[in-house]
Amino acid sequence: MKEGGLDREAAAGEAAGAAPNPGQKIHYTLGNWQILRLLGPYRDAKGAAPSLRDLHDTLLAQGSIPLSLAEWAMLGDDSSYQEAVRLAEGR
Repeated sequence: MKEGGLDREAAAGEAAGAAPNPGQKIHYTLGNWQILRLLGPYRDAKGAAPSLRDLHDTLLAQGSIPLSLAEWAMLGDDSSYQEAVRLAEGR
């Protein structure tokens, strides 16, 4: 309740929802963080001040691909992809 800023009923609902599949909440939070991390570079690349909705629409238009590839397509920056490859190869 304290950490989430929730009342008892809302906190109990969150806990009950997470109990059967705790990994889902972690994946959701990680995905949310990764998308928000793109907002700054996306705004820098677009020049104007695109909204989170603009980022979301552009990201979804990439289709179902790894986020590192979507970032490369959207921003022309392959550094996240290169890091993913490096980690996959164990370097």
